[in-house]
Amino acid sequence: MFDPAPLLARLPDVPDRVWARGALLDAGASAIEWSDGRSALLNDDGEACIVGRPPRPQLLAFLERLAPGTEVVLSLEDARALGPVPGWGEEVAVVHVQHDPPPTPPVIRGTARVLEADEPLNLGHLPDDLARELTHARASSPLGVAFTEEGLSVAFSYAGSTTETWWDVSIDTVEAWRRQGYASAAAHVLIESMRARGKRAVWAAFESNTASLQLAARLGFTPVARVVSLFREGSER
Repeated sequence: MFDPAPLLARLPDVPDRVWARGALLDAGASAIEWSDGRSALLNDDGEACIVGRPPRPQLLAFLERLAPGTEVVLSLEDARALGPVPGWGEEVAVVHVQHDPPPTPPVIRGTARVLEADEPLNLGHLPDDLARELTHARASSPLGVAFTEEGLSVAFSYAGSTTETWWDVSIDTVEAWRRQGYASAAAHVLIESMRARGKRAVWAAFESNTASLQLAARLGFTPVARVVSLFREGSER
């Protein structure tokens, strides 16, 4: 069993380390598949990270074991040092934070509020994969939900990873209700709720995801860093 303490000591509580530090804080030693105390390969229930520059044999074996569809986060500097990985592509993600109070919440045709784990929420109208994702997320995070005027839940925000200071914003919106302000509303209410709990939001968006970058800007986020996400070639992201 690997000891998470040396890794936590080397991983500062900063926005671009929220995924790796969050995995160690959440799962401890069970998240570590390999480590020499300086570098590590982490997998916390499908949230995978590379810390530092592990030996290539250990790295390749780790990637081979990951479930299909798993993305792997690592720093831009470490990705450049490790070089290309056969069978895996990469994309750069821009990491944002809010430096100032967020702008006025968006006006939607409906309401948005935060639900805790014990509050009922009907997910029967959602695609099965989204319903499973949200059920899993609610086990560890409050949920920001935007509802239509008819009371249908159509956009959701939750904390994908959490550290002492930061949390990673994850958002899902039912396709028919996109670009109508519901995603912004769901994110806004959770961001404010988490801020009241002493947690600041981190927003990561792929450089190619113009919609996510624009939404981050509308919510008052500004870029502070970049990370790399590895993905199996041919897989959906």
